[in-house]
Amino acid sequence: MSSKLEKRKLPQGWRWAQLGDVCEVCKGTTPRTEWYAESGLHIIKFRDIVNGGINWAPGHRSFVSLEYENKLRRLKTGMTLIGADAHNPEYIGKKVAFTDSVSKKPAFFSGELISIAPRANCHIVAQWPFLWFTSHEGYKAVQEKVVGVHLNSGPAKSIEIPLPPLSEQKRIVANLNKKMATVEKVRAATLERVEAIRALPAAFLRGIFSFDDGKLPQGWRWAQLGEVADIFSGSSAPQGSNFFSTSGFPFVRVSDLSECGAGGIIYKTRDRLSDIAISDCSLKKAPKGAVVLPKSGAAIATNRRALLGIDAYIVSHLLALVAIPDLSLKEWIYFALRQIDMMDYSDNTGYPSLKKSVVEEIEIPLPPLSEQKRIVADMNKKMAVVEKARDAAEAESEATHALPAAFLREAFGGAL
Repeated sequence: MSSKLEKRKLPQGWRWAQLGDVCEVCKGTTPRTEWYAESGLHIIKFRDIVNGGINWAPGHRSFVSLEYENKLRRLKTGMTLIGADAHNPEYIGKKVAFTDSVSKKPAFFSGELISIAPRANCHIVAQWPFLWFTSHEGYKAVQEKVVGVHLNSGPAKSIEIPLPPLSEQKRIVANLNKKMATVEKVRAATLERVEAIRALPAAFLRGIFSFDDGKLPQGWRWAQLGEVADIFSGSSAPQGSNFFSTSGFPFVRVSDLSECGAGGIIYKTRDRLSDIAISDCSLKKAPKGAVVLPKSGAAIATNRRALLGIDAYIVSHLLALVAIPDLSLKEWIYFALRQIDMMDYSDNTGYPSLKKSVVEEIEIPLPPLSEQKRIVADMNKKMAVVEKARDAAEAESEATHALPAAFLREAFGGAL
């Protein structure tokens, strides 16, 4: 028994048992390259363990030829699967699944996983090991047996698991299942509410930019982006430590922009910018309020963009649009670009790219400056309400995510 587990006193009638004494513990088989086929025996891998269950959708190398069946470990109903191999040892034990049902066709599991199945007449409920290893304490017990980046079946058998009487196991499992089902319903409803709130800004913008019969309101006109904004590319990323300092301006990359094609309005780059401050006046700097969007790569397709809340240097893969004050507000240009799929203007020949000259000719609807100010002020008020509602919904979502861990602590402390 490990010293850490000995220190914790179990509830009356419970005992510590080595996993190998009460369960069959087996590591799967990793197929050789030549075993794989387009169809055949479905093999479950580390990647397929999702949310406590198995993702049965085939992926890369999901099938092994039928002739190798006797070399593989078969997946059975009532097994607990634990991620046993990973590039980072901290991931071992974080993925746990219970096979409450398996495919009608034979399925198998790879050497990235260890299976746990209760032995006959050992008085252990099939789901009990799954619940234990899902808990933080169970994860720590797994981590104690990891060697390098592997958990092998020998050390796994020596993991100790708390074991109450069979009747108590059944009661706790039934109680936990009810609580978890309730949590899932609340979580699903909360996530649905979060997504609905996140979709509101896009709905507000559609209302602004939807015109009857395609005609602009009186006083509005079509204007090219090059007319209402100064447009320029960023600089190549600096090389060498001489460019970096603890003060200066951050260097913004494409990865710092938010994907907002289907989400809300982002008035700045993501909360965590690149942790690089640069003091080099020869680099291209975009001022606070510039609209920034990618001009090359897959980020064009995901409509990454931002309205900078700070002065920042930008990489050469980004375009900055700085509003001309007498003609347009920075927010208006951002709003208008949110309605445009930049892929429609990209040179999509295997690697999407946007030319500055093409972006300059993109037309946007332009109301008088006074009308822009009115609309932007109204949007800001609406966005303040949306942000408050989103923060509250996301806090509720985080709270529901914490409930399962709390229930498991209660269960294995004898308080459930």
